[in-house]
Amino acid sequence: MRMFLIKIIFLSIGALCSCSTFKQSMLERKSAINNKLTENKAEELYYRNGNVFYITSTYSSSSTIWTYHDNKLTIFKLVNAKIVKETTQIDNEWRKINLEQSYFREDIENNTNSNVLDGEILCIKLRIGTEHLEESYCIDINRFIEANFNSVFMKKLVQDIKNYVLFNSDI
Repeated sequence: MRMFLIKIIFLSIGALCSCSTFKQSMLERKSAINNKLTENKAEELYYRNGNVFYITSTYSSSSTIWTYHDNKLTIFKLVNAKIVKETTQIDNEWRKINLEQSYFREDIENNTNSNVLDGEILCIKLRIGTEHLEESYCIDINRFIEANFNSVFMKKLVQDIKNYVLFNSDI
């Protein structure tokens, strides 16, 4: 009887551990699928509009993508590898930004308060003339939106992230 109870206890512990591992594996799989869809949609928007931005996280199954075009800002919210919301806002400010004069790389890199090792991933893809620019930054989004940036480009980006809650996965 005692051996039977010991076997039941070990089997129960094994089942709990394997369920936890299985659940973690499923979360990682959902995240990977969502990240792949995010990258594919971002690539499509980049080729269409010459710019795309997105915020995602390594272990999240949600992300936000946005692009500027024709005096508009279009935002896509993705959850579990599905576009669950698409909105378009009028945006006349984007065209006023001279991207060649925007030294946003230095602006982000000098703002070490918002850079972290494990946080959200901010991706920026721009076409400036014939040049292709692609940057990714690991940031703490809450510190990032409170940071004081110098470039007009980064100020505009942060303003839109705040105004349109581009970092919030709640739909």
